[in-house]
Amino acid sequence: MNSMKSGFKLLLSSMMLFACAHLSAQTEKPDTFALRFPLQTPANAGLQRLALPPAALAAIRASNFADVRVFNANGDSVPIALLPQRTETTAPLPRAASIFSINVTQVQEQNLGGLQLRIDERAGQRTVIVDAGKPSASASAQTKQIGALIDTSARAAKLDAIIIDADLPVGEPVSLTVSASKDLKNWRTVGEAPVFRFGGEGAPGNLRVPLSGASLDKEYLRVTWPSNAAIKLRGVQTVETPTATVAVRSELSLAVSKGSSDGEAIIAVPFATPIHALVLRASVPNTLLPVRIHARNAKSEPWRFVASSVVYRIASGNAESINPPLEVNGLAAKEIRIESDRNPNAFAAALPSAHAVVNPVNIAFVTSGNPPFTLAVGNKEAKSVALPIASLIPGYVDSSETKLAQATVDVVNVIAAAPAAPTALSTIKEKVGAPSERSLVLWGVLIAGVLLLGGLAWSMVKQTAKPEKKVAD
Repeated sequence: MNSMKSGFKLLLSSMMLFACAHLSAQTEKPDTFALRFPLQTPANAGLQRLALPPAALAAIRASNFADVRVFNANGDSVPIALLPQRTETTAPLPRAASIFSINVTQVQEQNLGGLQLRIDERAGQRTVIVDAGKPSASASAQTKQIGALIDTSARAAKLDAIIIDADLPVGEPVSLTVSASKDLKNWRTVGEAPVFRFGGEGAPGNLRVPLSGASLDKEYLRVTWPSNAAIKLRGVQTVETPTATVAVRSELSLAVSKGSSDGEAIIAVPFATPIHALVLRASVPNTLLPVRIHARNAKSEPWRFVASSVVYRIASGNAESINPPLEVNGLAAKEIRIESDRNPNAFAAALPSAHAVVNPVNIAFVTSGNPPFTLAVGNKEAKSVALPIASLIPGYVDSSETKLAQATVDVVNVIAAAPAAPTALSTIKEKVGAPSERSLVLWGVLIAGVLLLGGLAWSMVKQTAKPEKKVAD
């Protein structure tokens, strides 16, 4: 019985050693990644950042970018961190605008309800004429300014504010009202705020009237204030609303194949980079195709609905109108199905081409070890080694990564690893949908160990159940 126990222990130990040997054989090396890009790194910069090129994004095999590495010349992986996706905000500079003073006499001021503004165009010149009620009885009658017309008629933009240049009563706020109109007759209020200036050098003041992103479509602006306010407006600057834009996205080609019916097309997505938009283009002109988009992560899964859209390509004079990209908000899928919503025959005749729009991905890395350094991507067995950005960058504060030296990727001399021939283990993994070959080995060892222990226990039970032989006197 003791020999049986020793045999089981020896067999179990052998299987554990086999599993460890198999796992150690899978230790990460640069050539286990699908693509390797040489890096050009600035000298004397211990921390650097780089943007993954489109070719790298098309080779990613993990949706959380776990298979992104930077190796040094010795083949050692260096510490990296994924950088946050940031928007770039562009704040336009204030622009001076032409203004036309609205002046009235004391008599006209009593009849402001009759105030009219009109545009006079002669010989290509535009002149703004201000009529304020009935004409004065005396040509020499004094006038005062009650407002100003701002010429923004050539612009279509969103305005954040206007900044005025004016003589103001010291220490007294004056309420300004800003209105917009296309025809100089019907006005809508777009902003109102007090402006003021205190005396003395460096004294506080406010010469800005917020407009909260008011949309102007080739309209004029009018600035007015109470009639009892002593103000003289000399000039105005307009401030457009800052625009926030995501850094330039990349388009990755997708192969479209005919599905099981005329009204269906299938896309096998060869990468795991999240898709933020789908660009679908009809292959023939004058096409209008309502479609439904479905996706799934494995053939054993049911299709899940993603979105509906219309693929169109319509001639308009000498140009064509085409449908915009369809936003899919970071879709992760192995397969995408495009399904005709109305006319399967037309869909089959104009089978659309497809591109995936992906967001940029940036990383920071430590230049530890000897150069040159290599960016490696594309290993579905890789586990994430990315550190929190605050752990990689000492004293990290928001946007600290923008101050790091920029490494560049050599996309011309990229090295592609030869695809490995499928093994029996990888075939089983694909069949059962296991996450990795490593997990299959570990489960196999665990199951074998349980079976061996069960067999040992059963053998011991049988041994104890045998009746003891009587010893003869």
